[in-house]
Amino acid sequence: MIRFTAFYRGAVALPWLVFGVPVLINRWGVTWFGGPGTPYGQVAAVSMYFGAIPYGVLTLWAWWWIGGRTEARIRALMWRAPLLMTATFLVLMVPWGILARSLDAWWSLSVIGALMCLGIGYGYVAATVLLRKALSGYIE
Repeated sequence: MIRFTAFYRGAVALPWLVFGVPVLINRWGVTWFGGPGTPYGQVAAVSMYFGAIPYGVLTLWAWWWIGGRTEARIRALMWRAPLLMTATFLVLMVPWGILARSLDAWWSLSVIGALMCLGIGYGYVAATVLLRKALSGYIE
């Protein structure tokens, strides 16, 4: 049996595995999913480049926060997590926009990134809900 806190901590790490591992392996010359020139490769690379810092901050915070919480509280946070990621992403985009000195580039990347944060984030929420149901007999 696995504790529900361990399950949800693993769920928080899932994006690192789905996007991070293939990007790292592609850097070593092994091309999964067609490599960096494919749509998956491009989304993975952009996600790691612009999303790794905000998601890293939220990952560390979530791993700490999950400890000692009830499953109901963790699930409530899970549904808000993509909104937190989007807000964190947008805040961290401000210095990039200042350095880029291009309001158009910053605005475009911020909007596209925010939409990706929400879409990918709620995709992971759905995956977590389905995994929790599938593994319900193994989680206490």
